[in-house]
Amino acid sequence: MEDESELVASPEMMDDWCVIQYHDNSGNLVRCEFLETERSWKNRDAVQDYNDLIDQGVEVIVIVPEVVLSSMDEHLAMFAHPDIQLSSMEEAGLTVREVMLK
Repeated sequence: MEDESELVASPEMMDDWCVIQYHDNSGNLVRCEFLETERSWKNRDAVQDYNDLIDQGVEVIVIVPEVVLSSMDEHLAMFAHPDIQLSSMEEAGLTVREVMLK
């Protein structure tokens, strides 16, 4: 993977979740970070989106509130590609307010 300083970030806010796509200098999508809320990952085909990106060779990181981290971990263990990375907002140093302000 390229040095992070060489990647271009493109954040996109949805109703109650966010995705940050990272492209290399050639415009290739190389990483996606999904910032999910307590309910957003349940209300759509989120895991299918994650799996599709992994199948395309994209690094996928899912960031959720600490309160749902263990539920999300169990869900991903059953339905998601094992290369999907999971983190809590607290581990990533984010708060929901910071996410909403970006």
